[in-house]
Amino acid sequence: RIRCNRAFFFCFSFILSCIHSLIVCSKMMRAVAIAFLLCCVAAVYLYEQYNASSFVANTAGGATTVAATTESRKHAKHGKPSSYGKAILHFGNRKTASTSIQDTLVHASDILEKDGFVYFGHRQRYYIHGPGKYLRECVVNGLDPCPDEYQEAWGHFEQYVKGNLTRGVSVVYSDEDIPRLTAVNPKALDTVDSLFANFETHVKVTYRHYTDWLLSEYNQEQKKRINRLIVGFVDWHRGADEKKEVLLEPLTKAHLEEYSRRFDSVSVFNMHEISSPYGLVVDWLCTMLPEANTTCQKAQSNDLPAMPRDNPSDDDLDARRLTQLYISDGGADLRRLKKSDKNVVQQMAKQVKAWLNSHSAGDIPMICLTEEEKDELWTMTVRTRDELVPGYDISNSILRERFNKSLPKFCQIDYMSLVSQDNPLYLEWKALVVEMSKYNL
Repeated sequence: RIRCNRAFFFCFSFILSCIHSLIVCSKMMRAVAIAFLLCCVAAVYLYEQYNASSFVANTAGGATTVAATTESRKHAKHGKPSSYGKAILHFGNRKTASTSIQDTLVHASDILEKDGFVYFGHRQRYYIHGPGKYLRECVVNGLDPCPDEYQEAWGHFEQYVKGNLTRGVSVVYSDEDIPRLTAVNPKALDTVDSLFANFETHVKVTYRHYTDWLLSEYNQEQKKRINRLIVGFVDWHRGADEKKEVLLEPLTKAHLEEYSRRFDSVSVFNMHEISSPYGLVVDWLCTMLPEANTTCQKAQSNDLPAMPRDNPSDDDLDARRLTQLYISDGGADLRRLKKSDKNVVQQMAKQVKAWLNSHSAGDIPMICLTEEEKDELWTMTVRTRDELVPGYDISNSILRERFNKSLPKFCQIDYMSLVSQDNPLYLEWKALVVEMSKYNL
Protein backbone atom coordinates (compact mmCIF):
# COMPACT_ATOMS: atom_id res chain seq x y z
CA ARG A 1 0.00 0.00 0.00
CA ILE A 2 2.84 2.39 0.85
CA ARG A 3 4.52 1.66 -2.49
CA CYS A 4 1.26 2.26 -4.37
CA ASN A 5 0.61 5.53 -2.52
CA ARG A 6 4.15 6.70 -3.24
CA ALA A 7 3.79 5.94 -6.95
CA PHE A 8 0.43 7.70 -7.03
CA PHE A 9 1.92 10.76 -5.32
CA PHE A 10 4.70 11.12 -7.86
CA CYS A 11 2.40 10.52 -10.82
CA PHE A 12 -0.11 13.04 -9.52
CA SER A 13 2.59 15.61 -8.78
CA PHE A 14 4.11 15.08 -12.20
CA ILE A 15 0.78 15.65 -13.95
CA LEU A 16 0.06 18.80 -11.94
CA SER A 17 3.53 20.15 -12.67
CA CYS A 18 3.13 19.48 -16.38
CA ILE A 19 -0.24 21.25 -16.46
CA HIS A 20 1.18 24.19 -14.51
CA SER A 21 4.23 24.38 -16.82
CA LEU A 22 2.08 24.36 -19.93
CA ILE A 23 -0.02 27.22 -18.59
CA VAL A 24 2.36 29.69 -16.92
CA CYS A 25 5.98 28.65 -17.34
CA SER A 26 8.58 29.21 -20.02
CA LYS A 27 10.05 26.33 -21.98
CA MET A 28 13.18 26.40 -19.82
CA MET A 29 11.18 26.14 -16.57
CA ARG A 30 9.06 23.36 -17.98
CA ALA A 31 12.14 21.34 -18.83
CA VAL A 32 13.71 21.97 -15.40
CA ALA A 33 10.53 20.96 -13.54
CA ILE A 34 10.08 17.77 -15.51
CA ALA A 35 13.75 16.82 -15.18
CA PHE A 36 13.65 17.41 -11.42
CA LEU A 37 10.61 15.19 -10.95
CA LEU A 38 12.10 12.44 -13.07
CA CYS A 39 15.28 12.56 -10.98
CA CYS A 40 13.20 12.21 -7.78
CA VAL A 41 11.35 9.18 -9.14
CA ALA A 42 14.62 7.56 -10.26
CA ALA A 43 16.25 8.24 -6.87
CA VAL A 44 13.41 6.60 -4.91
CA TYR A 45 13.42 3.59 -7.24
CA LEU A 46 17.19 3.09 -6.96
CA TYR A 47 17.07 3.50 -3.18
CA GLU A 48 14.45 0.75 -2.82
CA GLN A 49 16.34 -1.59 -5.13
CA TYR A 50 19.53 -0.98 -3.14
CA ASN A 51 17.80 -1.86 0.14
CA ALA A 52 16.31 -5.04 -1.31
CA SER A 53 19.64 -6.20 -2.78
CA SER A 54 21.59 -5.35 0.36
CA PHE A 55 19.15 -7.41 2.44
CA VAL A 56 19.69 -10.46 0.23
CA ALA A 57 23.46 -9.97 0.47
CA ASN A 58 23.38 -9.56 4.26
CA THR A 59 21.31 -12.71 4.83
CA ALA A 60 23.54 -14.84 2.61
CA GLY A 61 25.93 -15.26 5.54
CA GLY A 62 23.30 -17.23 7.52
CA ALA A 63 23.83 -17.82 11.19
CA THR A 64 26.84 -15.55 11.67
CA THR A 65 25.04 -12.36 10.72
CA VAL A 66 21.92 -13.35 12.65
CA ALA A 67 23.91 -14.32 15.73
CA ALA A 68 25.50 -10.88 15.75
CA THR A 69 22.06 -9.31 15.39
CA THR A 70 20.76 -11.33 18.33
CA GLU A 71 23.75 -10.32 20.45
CA SER A 72 23.23 -6.68 19.49
CA ARG A 73 19.64 -6.85 20.66
CA LYS A 74 20.80 -8.08 24.07
CA HIS A 75 22.94 -4.98 24.55
CA ALA A 76 20.43 -2.53 23.07
CA LYS A 77 17.30 -4.13 24.49
CA HIS A 78 16.22 -1.07 26.44
CA GLY A 79 17.68 1.56 24.11
CA LYS A 80 15.27 1.31 21.21
CA PRO A 81 13.77 4.58 19.94
CA SER A 82 10.41 5.26 21.60
CA SER A 83 9.13 6.74 18.33
CA TYR A 84 9.30 3.33 16.66
CA GLY A 85 6.29 1.03 16.47
CA LYS A 86 6.17 -2.27 18.32
CA ALA A 87 6.39 -5.69 16.71
CA ILE A 88 3.81 -8.20 17.95
CA LEU A 89 4.98 -11.70 16.98
CA HIS A 90 2.27 -14.37 17.13
CA PHE A 91 3.88 -17.82 16.94
CA GLY A 92 0.77 -19.96 17.52
CA ASN A 93 1.28 -22.76 18.22
CA ARG A 94 -0.59 -24.78 15.65
CA LYS A 95 -4.07 -25.91 16.66
CA THR A 96 -4.58 -23.10 19.16
CA ALA A 97 -7.17 -21.10 17.15
CA SER A 98 -4.36 -19.53 15.10
CA THR A 99 -6.31 -19.64 11.83
CA SER A 100 -9.34 -17.94 13.39
CA ILE A 101 -7.12 -15.27 14.94
CA GLN A 102 -5.38 -14.65 11.61
CA ASP A 103 -8.69 -14.46 9.73
CA THR A 104 -9.91 -11.85 12.19
CA LEU A 105 -6.71 -9.81 11.83
CA VAL A 106 -7.00 -9.92 8.03
CA HIS A 107 -10.68 -8.95 7.94
CA ALA A 108 -10.16 -6.20 10.53
CA SER A 109 -7.04 -4.77 8.85
CA ASP A 110 -8.62 -1.39 8.05
CA ILE A 111 -9.82 -0.94 11.63
CA LEU A 112 -6.47 -2.12 12.98
CA GLU A 113 -4.74 0.61 10.98
CA LYS A 114 -6.85 3.23 12.77
CA ASP A 115 -5.46 1.81 16.03
CA GLY A 116 -1.90 2.09 14.65
CA PHE A 117 -1.40 -1.57 13.67
CA VAL A 118 -0.76 -3.37 10.39
CA TYR A 119 -0.97 -7.15 9.96
CA PHE A 120 1.36 -9.45 8.03
CA GLY A 121 1.33 -13.23 7.94
CA HIS A 122 -0.77 -16.30 7.30
CA ARG A 123 -4.16 -15.98 5.63
CA GLN A 124 -2.66 -13.31 3.36
CA ARG A 125 -2.08 -14.56 -0.19
CA TYR A 126 0.88 -12.19 -0.56
CA TYR A 127 2.63 -13.65 2.48
CA ILE A 128 1.87 -17.30 1.71
CA HIS A 129 3.09 -17.13 -1.90
CA GLY A 130 5.94 -14.67 -1.33
CA PRO A 131 7.83 -14.22 1.96
CA GLY A 132 6.34 -17.43 3.35
CA LYS A 133 7.78 -19.37 0.41
CA TYR A 134 11.22 -17.82 1.00
CA LEU A 135 11.13 -18.78 4.68
CA ARG A 136 10.04 -22.37 4.05
CA GLU A 137 11.79 -23.26 0.81
CA CYS A 138 15.02 -21.25 0.95
CA VAL A 139 15.73 -20.86 4.67
CA VAL A 140 14.33 -24.09 6.12
CA ASN A 141 14.63 -26.54 3.21
CA GLY A 142 17.85 -25.00 1.88
CA LEU A 143 16.65 -24.64 -1.71
CA ASP A 144 19.77 -23.72 -3.70
CA PRO A 145 19.71 -21.62 -5.70
CA CYS A 146 16.87 -19.77 -4.01
CA PRO A 147 14.54 -18.44 -6.76
CA ASP A 148 14.93 -14.72 -7.39
CA GLU A 149 11.23 -14.08 -6.88
CA TYR A 150 11.36 -15.55 -3.37
CA GLN A 151 14.41 -13.48 -2.43
CA GLU A 152 12.87 -10.34 -3.88
CA ALA A 153 9.58 -11.00 -2.06
CA TRP A 154 11.38 -11.34 1.28
CA GLY A 155 13.47 -8.24 0.60
CA HIS A 156 10.38 -6.14 -0.11
CA PHE A 157 8.64 -7.72 2.87
CA GLU A 158 11.50 -6.63 5.13
CA GLN A 159 11.39 -3.11 3.71
CA TYR A 160 7.65 -2.89 4.25
CA VAL A 161 7.82 -4.20 7.83
CA LYS A 162 10.70 -1.95 8.86
CA GLY A 163 9.19 1.01 7.02
CA ASN A 164 6.04 0.76 9.11
CA LEU A 165 7.94 0.28 12.38
CA THR A 166 10.24 3.25 11.81
CA ARG A 167 7.29 5.57 11.12
CA GLY A 168 5.63 4.58 14.41
CA VAL A 169 3.16 1.96 13.18
CA SER A 170 3.02 -1.28 15.18
CA VAL A 171 3.28 -4.53 13.22
CA VAL A 172 1.42 -7.75 14.01
CA TYR A 173 3.22 -10.73 12.44
CA SER A 174 1.65 -14.19 12.66
CA ASP A 175 3.01 -17.51 11.48
CA GLU A 176 2.07 -20.48 13.66
CA ASP A 177 4.51 -22.74 11.82
CA ILE A 178 7.58 -20.91 13.17
CA PRO A 179 8.09 -23.41 16.06
CA ARG A 180 7.76 -26.40 13.72
CA LEU A 181 9.99 -24.85 11.06
CA THR A 182 12.57 -24.02 13.72
CA ALA A 183 12.52 -27.66 14.86
CA VAL A 184 13.47 -28.63 11.30
CA ASN A 185 16.02 -25.82 10.87
CA PRO A 186 16.90 -23.24 13.58
CA LYS A 187 17.53 -20.67 10.83
CA ALA A 188 13.76 -20.14 10.62
CA LEU A 189 13.66 -18.34 13.96
CA ASP A 190 17.04 -16.72 13.23
CA THR A 191 15.59 -15.15 10.08
CA VAL A 192 12.53 -13.78 11.89
CA ASP A 193 14.79 -12.51 14.68
CA SER A 194 16.90 -10.69 12.10
CA LEU A 195 13.81 -9.20 10.47
CA PHE A 196 12.78 -7.46 13.71
CA ALA A 197 16.26 -6.67 15.04
CA ASN A 198 16.59 -3.32 16.85
CA PHE A 199 12.82 -3.00 17.30
CA GLU A 200 10.72 -3.57 20.40
CA THR A 201 9.36 -7.10 20.07
CA HIS A 202 6.64 -8.91 22.01
CA VAL A 203 5.94 -12.60 21.42
CA LYS A 204 2.40 -13.93 21.85
CA VAL A 205 1.74 -17.66 22.14
CA THR A 206 -1.29 -19.70 23.16
CA TYR A 207 -1.55 -22.53 25.67
CA ARG A 208 -3.84 -25.52 25.12
CA HIS A 209 -4.09 -28.69 27.18
CA TYR A 210 -1.52 -31.07 25.76
CA THR A 211 -3.87 -33.96 25.02
CA ASP A 212 -6.44 -31.64 23.41
CA TRP A 213 -3.67 -30.20 21.26
CA LEU A 214 -2.32 -33.65 20.38
CA LEU A 215 -5.69 -34.98 19.18
CA SER A 216 -6.35 -31.81 17.20
CA GLU A 217 -2.90 -31.99 15.58
CA TYR A 218 -3.52 -35.61 14.62
CA ASN A 219 -6.90 -34.75 13.11
CA GLN A 220 -5.47 -31.79 11.19
CA GLU A 221 -2.74 -33.86 9.57
CA GLN A 222 -4.82 -36.91 8.73
CA LYS A 223 -7.93 -35.22 7.34
CA LYS A 224 -5.86 -33.81 4.45
CA ARG A 225 -4.92 -37.31 3.26
CA ILE A 226 -6.95 -37.95 0.16
CA ASN A 227 -4.42 -39.88 -1.92
CA ARG A 228 -2.45 -41.20 1.04
CA LEU A 229 -3.47 -43.81 3.57
CA ILE A 230 -4.83 -42.35 6.80
CA VAL A 231 -2.80 -43.52 9.80
CA GLY A 232 -4.66 -44.60 12.94
CA PHE A 233 -4.05 -42.55 16.08
CA VAL A 234 -2.18 -45.31 17.92
CA ASP A 235 0.14 -46.01 14.99
CA TRP A 236 0.65 -42.28 14.47
CA HIS A 237 1.48 -41.69 18.12
CA ARG A 238 3.93 -44.56 18.11
CA GLY A 239 5.74 -43.16 15.09
CA ALA A 240 4.27 -44.93 12.07
CA ASP A 241 3.96 -41.56 10.34
CA GLU A 242 7.37 -40.52 9.03
CA LYS A 243 6.63 -36.86 9.85
CA LYS A 244 5.67 -37.45 13.49
CA GLU A 245 8.81 -35.97 15.07
CA VAL A 246 8.45 -32.78 13.04
CA LEU A 247 4.72 -32.42 13.62
CA LEU A 248 4.68 -33.19 17.34
CA GLU A 249 6.06 -29.82 18.42
CA PRO A 250 3.83 -28.56 21.25
CA LEU A 251 4.47 -25.34 23.11
CA THR A 252 7.05 -26.06 25.81
CA LYS A 253 9.11 -24.24 28.41
CA ALA A 254 12.10 -24.45 26.05
CA HIS A 255 10.19 -22.32 23.51
CA LEU A 256 9.45 -19.64 26.12
CA GLU A 257 13.07 -19.55 27.23
CA GLU A 258 14.32 -19.18 23.66
CA TYR A 259 11.81 -16.43 22.88
CA SER A 260 12.72 -14.61 26.10
CA ARG A 261 16.38 -14.73 25.15
CA ARG A 262 15.76 -13.21 21.74
CA PHE A 263 12.82 -10.85 22.22
CA ASP A 264 11.68 -8.21 24.69
CA SER A 265 8.72 -10.03 26.24
CA VAL A 266 6.71 -13.24 25.97
CA SER A 267 3.00 -13.53 26.81
CA VAL A 268 1.08 -16.79 27.07
CA PHE A 269 -2.66 -16.69 26.33
CA ASN A 270 -4.60 -19.48 28.07
CA MET A 271 -7.36 -20.53 25.67
CA HIS A 272 -9.12 -22.40 28.50
CA GLU A 273 -9.42 -19.31 30.67
CA ILE A 274 -11.62 -16.87 28.74
CA SER A 275 -12.29 -13.73 30.76
CA SER A 276 -15.05 -12.25 28.57
CA PRO A 277 -18.35 -13.48 27.13
CA TYR A 278 -17.29 -12.68 23.57
CA GLY A 279 -15.39 -15.85 22.78
CA LEU A 280 -11.81 -16.97 22.40
CA VAL A 281 -10.76 -14.93 19.34
CA VAL A 282 -12.19 -11.65 20.62
CA ASP A 283 -10.66 -12.25 24.05
CA TRP A 284 -7.28 -12.91 22.43
CA LEU A 285 -7.56 -9.74 20.37
CA CYS A 286 -8.42 -7.53 23.34
CA THR A 287 -5.89 -9.18 25.68
CA MET A 288 -2.90 -9.55 23.38
CA LEU A 289 -3.39 -6.18 21.59
CA PRO A 290 -4.54 -3.92 24.45
CA GLU A 291 -3.71 -0.75 22.49
CA ALA A 292 -6.12 -1.71 19.68
CA ASN A 293 -9.12 -0.22 21.47
CA THR A 294 -11.31 0.46 18.43
CA THR A 295 -10.73 -3.03 17.02
CA CYS A 296 -11.49 -4.61 20.39
CA GLN A 297 -14.74 -2.63 20.81
CA LYS A 298 -15.93 -3.48 17.31
CA ALA A 299 -15.07 -7.15 17.81
CA GLN A 300 -17.02 -7.19 21.08
CA SER A 301 -20.01 -5.63 19.35
CA ASN A 302 -19.67 -8.11 16.45
CA ASP A 303 -19.13 -5.16 14.15
CA LEU A 304 -16.05 -6.31 12.24
CA PRO A 305 -16.26 -6.46 8.40
CA ALA A 306 -16.20 -10.27 8.46
CA MET A 307 -15.63 -12.87 11.11
CA PRO A 308 -13.39 -15.93 10.63
CA ARG A 309 -14.58 -19.21 9.21
CA ASP A 310 -14.60 -22.30 11.34
CA ASN A 311 -11.88 -24.91 10.95
CA PRO A 312 -13.87 -27.98 12.05
CA SER A 313 -12.34 -31.33 12.93
CA ASP A 314 -13.08 -34.36 10.78
CA ASP A 315 -15.25 -36.90 12.59
CA ASP A 316 -15.21 -39.24 9.57
CA LEU A 317 -11.56 -40.29 9.89
CA ASP A 318 -12.35 -43.82 11.08
CA ALA A 319 -14.77 -44.40 8.20
CA ARG A 320 -12.38 -42.90 5.65
CA ARG A 321 -9.49 -44.98 6.98
CA LEU A 322 -11.48 -48.24 6.79
CA THR A 323 -12.59 -47.35 3.26
CA GLN A 324 -9.01 -46.67 2.19
CA LEU A 325 -7.82 -49.97 3.70
CA TYR A 326 -10.59 -51.86 1.89
CA ILE A 327 -9.69 -50.17 -1.41
CA SER A 328 -5.99 -50.92 -0.92
CA ASP A 329 -6.74 -54.55 -0.11
CA GLY A 330 -8.59 -54.71 -3.42
CA GLY A 331 -5.48 -53.68 -5.29
CA ALA A 332 -6.35 -50.06 -6.08
CA ASP A 333 -3.60 -47.43 -5.76
CA LEU A 334 -4.82 -44.47 -3.72
CA ARG A 335 -2.20 -42.22 -5.31
CA ARG A 336 -3.68 -42.79 -8.78
CA LEU A 337 -7.31 -42.11 -7.97
CA LYS A 338 -8.95 -39.60 -10.28
CA LYS A 339 -11.15 -36.74 -9.15
CA SER A 340 -14.27 -38.71 -10.04
CA ASP A 341 -12.92 -41.68 -8.04
CA LYS A 342 -12.50 -39.47 -4.97
CA ASN A 343 -16.18 -38.64 -5.05
CA VAL A 344 -16.93 -42.37 -5.15
CA VAL A 345 -14.64 -42.95 -2.16
CA GLN A 346 -16.57 -40.29 -0.24
CA GLN A 347 -19.82 -42.11 -0.95
CA MET A 348 -18.27 -45.37 0.21
CA ALA A 349 -17.00 -43.72 3.40
CA LYS A 350 -20.53 -42.49 4.16
CA GLN A 351 -21.77 -46.08 3.96
CA VAL A 352 -18.99 -47.26 6.26
CA LYS A 353 -19.75 -44.46 8.72
CA ALA A 354 -23.44 -45.36 8.78
CA TRP A 355 -22.48 -48.99 9.43
CA LEU A 356 -20.13 -48.00 12.28
CA ASN A 357 -22.79 -45.76 13.83
CA SER A 358 -25.24 -48.68 13.84
CA HIS A 359 -23.03 -50.49 16.36
CA SER A 360 -21.95 -49.61 19.87
CA ALA A 361 -18.31 -48.78 20.55
CA GLY A 362 -17.82 -52.11 22.35
CA ASP A 363 -18.79 -54.10 19.26
CA ILE A 364 -15.99 -52.78 17.05
CA PRO A 365 -12.51 -54.30 17.67
CA MET A 366 -10.12 -51.58 18.79
CA ILE A 367 -6.41 -51.06 19.47
CA CYS A 368 -5.66 -48.53 22.22
CA LEU A 369 -2.62 -47.00 23.85
CA THR A 370 -1.14 -48.99 26.70
CA GLU A 371 -1.57 -47.81 30.28
CA GLU A 372 2.08 -46.77 30.28
CA GLU A 373 1.54 -44.65 27.16
CA LYS A 374 -1.54 -43.04 28.70
CA ASP A 375 0.45 -42.24 31.85
CA GLU A 376 3.09 -40.54 29.69
CA LEU A 377 0.40 -38.37 28.08
CA TRP A 378 -1.00 -37.47 31.49
CA THR A 379 2.44 -36.55 32.80
CA MET A 380 3.04 -34.33 29.76
CA THR A 381 -0.37 -32.69 30.24
CA VAL A 382 0.40 -31.77 33.86
CA ARG A 383 3.99 -30.70 33.16
CA THR A 384 3.11 -28.35 30.29
CA ARG A 385 0.34 -26.78 32.37
CA ASP A 386 2.69 -26.16 35.31
CA GLU A 387 5.49 -24.80 33.11
CA LEU A 388 3.48 -22.64 30.70
CA VAL A 389 0.61 -21.29 32.82
CA PRO A 390 1.70 -21.66 36.47
CA GLY A 391 -1.08 -19.32 37.59
CA TYR A 392 -3.80 -21.37 35.91
CA ASP A 393 -6.36 -22.14 38.60
CA ILE A 394 -7.39 -25.69 37.70
CA SER A 395 -6.97 -28.64 40.02
CA ASN A 396 -5.43 -31.94 39.00
CA SER A 397 -8.76 -33.67 39.61
CA ILE A 398 -10.58 -31.42 37.12
CA LEU A 399 -7.74 -31.73 34.62
CA ARG A 400 -7.79 -35.51 35.08
CA GLU A 401 -11.53 -35.54 34.43
CA ARG A 402 -10.98 -33.74 31.13
CA PHE A 403 -8.17 -36.16 30.32
CA ASN A 404 -10.33 -39.22 31.02
CA LYS A 405 -13.00 -37.97 28.62
CA SER A 406 -10.39 -38.12 25.87
CA LEU A 407 -9.37 -41.73 26.59
CA PRO A 408 -11.69 -43.30 23.95
CA LYS A 409 -9.95 -41.14 21.33
CA PHE A 410 -6.57 -42.70 22.16
CA CYS A 411 -7.61 -45.75 20.13
CA GLN A 412 -8.06 -46.87 16.53
CA ILE A 413 -10.20 -49.50 14.83
CA ASP A 414 -8.36 -52.82 14.49
CA TYR A 415 -8.87 -53.42 10.78
CA MET A 416 -7.19 -56.84 10.70
CA SER A 417 -9.46 -58.12 13.49
CA LEU A 418 -12.48 -56.56 11.80
CA VAL A 419 -11.93 -58.50 8.56
CA SER A 420 -11.04 -61.72 10.38
CA GLN A 421 -13.50 -64.61 10.08
CA ASP A 422 -13.33 -64.98 13.87
CA ASN A 423 -14.91 -61.58 14.34
CA PRO A 424 -18.65 -61.72 15.21
CA LEU A 425 -19.21 -58.81 12.79
CA TYR A 426 -17.39 -60.52 9.94
CA LEU A 427 -20.53 -61.45 7.99
CA GLU A 428 -21.94 -57.96 8.35
CA TRP A 429 -18.66 -56.46 7.11
CA LYS A 430 -18.60 -58.84 4.15
CA ALA A 431 -22.15 -57.80 3.25
CA LEU A 432 -21.06 -54.16 3.35
CA VAL A 433 -18.04 -54.97 1.18
CA VAL A 434 -20.27 -56.69 -1.39
CA GLU A 435 -22.49 -53.62 -1.49
CA MET A 436 -19.48 -51.30 -1.97
CA SER A 437 -17.97 -53.51 -4.67
CA LYS A 438 -20.53 -52.17 -7.16
CA TYR A 439 -18.41 -49.00 -7.40
CA ASN A 440 -15.69 -51.07 -9.13
CA LEU A 441 -12.74 -48.80 -8.37
